[in-house]
Amino acid sequence: MIVISKLPNANNNDPASRQRFLAMVPAIEARANLNFRTVRPEEREELVQEVLANCLVAFDRLVKLGKGDLVFPSALARYAIAQVRFGRRVASRRN
Repeated sequence: MIVISKLPNANNNDPASRQRFLAMVPAIEARANLNFRTVRPEEREELVQEVLANCLVAFDRLVKLGKGDLVFPSALARYAIAQVRFGRRVASRRN
């Protein structure tokens, strides 16, 4: 028997979760700016935006898994900064 499963909604349009993420943005930006303080200002801005994009993707994924209440900006930023430093960009091809 073949069972067709329903795929979860790809877009998380829950306004409450978006407001929670927006409240975390200043803390994430501050941590990213601190970690990339030795980089030229033009590159730093690009890296900080990449960290924010990575955090948004991770946050949306955690909300879909029902773990949205376990999300903290410091943890999101730490993992996103590590991924950006190692070249793991959002929406890029994998090798």
